Amino acid sequence: MPRDHLLRMDKEMVGALLERLSPSFDRMYARVGRASVPPEWLLQASLLIALYSVRSERSFCEEPGTTCSTAGSWT
Repeated sequence: MPRDHLLRMDKEMVGALLERLSPSFDRMYARVGRASVPPEWLLQASLLIALYSVRSERSFCEEPGTTCSTAGSWT
């Protein structure tokens, strides 16, 4: 992706916003039990799905080069 691409700017803005929200997310989740997918990853994935007009979360996870486990680190 080119350095001046719009998604790169969005990533920085979204990252800053989610970083501010992270303490709130931490308070909502239980300290015991099975670890869950970080809400930040889910929100980033949802944003990418909307921006790329992907039909479903399943389609997003099946895209070449993208897996659900690495959706939190969009490049």
